[in-house]
Amino acid sequence: MTDFARHAASRAPHGSPLALLPLAARVELVAHRHLRGRTGLGADAHWNEARAGEEIESALAGWFRTAATPHAEAVADLNLLAFALVRTHRPNEAAPVFRRIGRHMTTHPWELLPAPERTFVYWRDRQGV
Repeated sequence: MTDFARHAASRAPHGSPLALLPLAARVELVAHRHLRGRTGLGADAHWNEARAGEEIESALAGWFRTAATPHAEAVADLNLLAFALVRTHRPNEAAPVFRRIGRHMTTHPWELLPAPERTFVYWRDRQGV
């Protein structure tokens, strides 16, 4: 899944939401592990991988920071990007993402964290939104 996501994202046109596909695959892997009960010590180590940072950079440069036309899943994609930025401890970069999201929280991926609504609101409000 992750290899396919990287391959598809690498061939996506600039401004395409496909730039988020590797992050979506990473979040799905987290969700899969979460459902299987693999949430113990070290469960979030995959957010510390260098590749996670590369995926975020690609999503920011290839989609978020472009003048791309909004699409039907833009709110879901923005929530995914904000979630990844929070999980990788990049609150300064999360601020403009949260500004664009506003109050429009999606259940996924925040449901992967304890108290998802409270966590979303905490990070959103911390960014001055």
